[in-house]
Amino acid sequence: MKIWTIWKINNENLSTINYYMPNHGVFKPDSTSTKLRVVFNASSPTTAGKSLNDVLLSGEINEDVFNIMLRIGKHQIVLIADIRQMFRQILFDPPQRVVLRILWKAKEEEEAVAYGLKIVT
Repeated sequence: MKIWTIWKINNENLSTINYYMPNHGVFKPDSTSTKLRVVFNASSPTTAGKSLNDVLLSGEINEDVFNIMLRIGKHQIVLIADIRQMFRQILFDPPQRVVLRILWKAKEEEEAVAYGLKIVT
């Protein structure tokens, strides 16, 4: 995990409203780039029956292709990238960061520690 994506929850940043997002690791021993990838499940409902996906504002994922082509025509240089290995990253506003949490422990014998998420990938 990158140091800037999570922060340790302490007594100063506790909130009565929170959502602990379920997560697990996907291990691929044959992978040369990423042997262990952490997967989050924002569709998992709480005891109140709501998931994070239910309460977040959702919008269009893909913009209209015609509008994209119009904007491209305004520039002399256009960059094109291969995004096969790119993962979506959602940055949460600072007031919302105290709400979204995960429990994490580096070793099985350790106590789980609460972390706040700044970005969900």
